[in-house]
Parts: sequence; structure tokens; C-alpha cells
Amino acid sequence: MTWYFLEQITNLQMVYLFIFSISPLSLTPMLQ
Repeated sequence: MTWYFLEQITNLQMVYLFIFSISPLSLTPMLQ
């Protein structure tokens, strides 16, 4: 359970880093 949760968090972090590196301006309104 814990390892699965940590793995999901890591995956989300990688996805966010990838998206922000590609198009940060387009996602800014969505996060706000």
C-alpha cells in the first residue's frame, strides 16, 4: 500500500515536470 502510494506520487511528479518543461504557460491557468 505504502509503496504503491509512493510510486504514484513519483509518477505524478515526473508527469508534472514533463508537462511544465513542455508548456508551462498553457497550464498556469489550470493550476490557478
